[in-house]
Amino acid sequence: MLKLPAMRVGYLNILEHLMLGFAGDPVGATLLKHTSHPMVAVSMGSWSQIGQSLSNGDLHAAFIPAPEAIMMFDSGMDIKILLSDIRLGAYLVGNRSAEVKKLIDFKGKRVLISNHLSVLYLLFYRLMASVGLKVGFEQDAEADVYIEVVPPFIAPEMVLDDSLDDIGGCFIEEPVGSMLIASGWGNAMCHSSKLWRLHPSSMFVVHDYVIQDYRRHLMDVIHLLVASSRFIYRGSNDLHRLSNSFFMQDELIIEKMFSSSLPITPVSLMPDIQALESINRFMVNDMGIMERIINIYELVDTSFALEAGA
Repeated sequence: MLKLPAMRVGYLNILEHLMLGFAGDPVGATLLKHTSHPMVAVSMGSWSQIGQSLSNGDLHAAFIPAPEAIMMFDSGMDIKILLSDIRLGAYLVGNRSAEVKKLIDFKGKRVLISNHLSVLYLLFYRLMASVGLKVGFEQDAEADVYIEVVPPFIAPEMVLDDSLDDIGGCFIEEPVGSMLIASGWGNAMCHSSKLWRLHPSSMFVVHDYVIQDYRRHLMDVIHLLVASSRFIYRGSNDLHRLSNSFFMQDELIIEKMFSSSLPITPVSLMPDIQALESINRFMVNDMGIMERIINIYELVDTSFALEAGA
């Protein structure tokens, strides 16, 4: 069995990827009793950067949004979903200055999201439809609410400098929502977990050749991620120190985010086949951004999660 020198795994510095940042830190890996450092955790600035790096082979694996994984597979990319992330969700935040207090107040406004192929966007699309609003891009003449895709860590700067008050809000992974709420800019309209409890978010996606040629090495990475996902619920001093460097945010914001978002016990990292099928159907039947229903069982390999006790 071949062994990679180190597996390059792409991620964002968001709450749902904290387990990867922790596992990829030398101190964190040692605390988890994994000293072989089987992977290099590659922090990136946007979902598009991760997707491009995965497509061109710069990454062996990555956490990418579930709808994007489905779309990549449908386009012919040889990938498999092996794990879910920790599925903690995010706040839909309304702009106080633009007087966005109710869902209908988003009409005629821009709403920032980090990826149009994300579960958060699918949830926002459905939420706006519930009050009779159509979501689309700015060039869509029929749209009532305009989405703008931005790198997640650019969003706070954009909304705080919004002198025209035409940004109605954002629906972006944590800690962005907590930052904007703490700054006084935003109203917490709702949390995605209230719209869909434990909804899939991003998935751990791996190239097929890695599974075929480096299975033992990959299994070590899976065990490390599963151990890390459980450790982050312990609230240790080591976790808080590493969280501060991971998020680079005020400690009070991190504490508030943890207290409002982390459940008491760890969630399963097992990919949810039925949830992924629901996402695929919604992309095809409701949003029209995909042409066909795929066989999710061909995309997902649960053997790694089962062996690791995920």
